[in-house]
Amino acid sequence: MKRRLCWLLVCGLASGAALAGERHALLIGVGDLPALPRSAWLDGPGFDVAAMRGALRQQGFAERHIETMADGAAGHAPTRAAILARLAPLEQTLGKADVLLLYWS
Repeated sequence: MKRRLCWLLVCGLASGAALAGERHALLIGVGDLPALPRSAWLDGPGFDVAAMRGALRQQGFAERHIETMADGAAGHAPTRAAILARLAPLEQTLGKADVLLLYWS
């Protein structure tokens, strides 16, 4: 079900309306949950983010417009502060016709 919803989202972004401006994506994968026991941490989000990156590339998203923040990625830990810090400049640089896909897994 999750995979089907992702494909519907990707197909929607590939529609004519989304092609008017540039397409950007911020892919966030959080599996490390420090407030919970290590046994409750998730292994899948890193794989989900990689799969979504591939799907977006197949749909024509430019590599330079896809940013990934995931556990274990050097300098790209998906902390609240890091996510907000990455979103702030996007607010200033995205045009009215641009599309931003925010994917969270």
